[in-house]
Amino acid sequence: CIDFLRHLPCLPVGKQWEHRECVTEFMSKLKGNMKNLNRQILVGAKLPENGEACHADGFDVEKWAKNSLVDFVIGGSRTVNPDLDWYKEITKGTNTLVYACWDAWHLADAQHNQTRDFYRGMLSNWKGKGADGIVAFNFAPAPQEELEKLLAPEEILNCLGRDYSDFYSILSDENSEDKDLKYVAERRGGYPFLTGYGGNNAFAPLPAPVPNDEAPLEIKIDVCGDFKGREAEVRFVITNAKSSCDKFKILLNEVEIEDFSENYSYTDSQIFWPEPQPEIYTANCLNSSPAPILEIKAKVNADLLKNGLNTLSIAVIDRTNYFLDSDAINVERAEIIVNSKGD
Repeated sequence: CIDFLRHLPCLPVGKQWEHRECVTEFMSKLKGNMKNLNRQILVGAKLPENGEACHADGFDVEKWAKNSLVDFVIGGSRTVNPDLDWYKEITKGTNTLVYACWDAWHLADAQHNQTRDFYRGMLSNWKGKGADGIVAFNFAPAPQEELEKLLAPEEILNCLGRDYSDFYSILSDENSEDKDLKYVAERRGGYPFLTGYGGNNAFAPLPAPVPNDEAPLEIKIDVCGDFKGREAEVRFVITNAKSSCDKFKILLNEVEIEDFSENYSYTDSQIFWPEPQPEIYTANCLNSSPAPILEIKAKVNADLLKNGLNTLSIAVIDRTNYFLDSDAINVERAEIIVNSKGD
């Protein structure tokens, strides 16, 4: 597997698509060399998360699949929502397999060390979209307590993330969709050593400003599955809101949710507001002194959810003094949580 996402760009900046045949020729020679070894060696590539990013970075993946230059492709590396539909479409009728990948080290900003429901939701989406396999990358080889027996303290990074066995247990749990699942909107950023599109989640919707004119900010969240009859929750994490004057309206798939809670004392150690969010990776993912921000939560009937893209909307109303405040209200997180099926 050639990991093109490790350090982009690999072609002249601004002329990547113009020079796409250079990478195609490289993959063709690589495939030919593997055949000459007279052994069954599969050839694949880890690539940007969607077609637009692939083309911007100079990868003609359609041609690779058509000409059997790759046995598998990995769409994205640290991307919650890679465009698996696009990858499945361009590989249709070929023998090229499509994988998704989770990099436990260089993640999207503020998506580090998530709870098990986050991984269940992400993996159920990948399975629902027809991923042929899932790649686990940069995971710890053992739980931290085991590493502490083998390594000196300075060799163990505090935010190492999940160990592989834990991730695999979630992946292989046949009853995972009966348990809590969290579906999230992607955040931009995540790998500070790139100038290409791939790996930076440049197409992610968050963070995003809420309009001041009472128009809703609409955020699309993928939810693959049928959860009728179950309970669910929607959740926002918001910066720059003021409890004294800002009132909100939230909707799920155009249905207004009138009963919701507001917590203006909430803190999130991975949100660096009011400082600018840095280009972070696991080693510096935590803010040691997070400022209080707003968390909005509401319980909803899971019957409102669609199998596929859902629209979670939020509008600010009665913000009469917004013209005195140049800082926009920003949505930092938007989530849909499906609660456990229970007995």
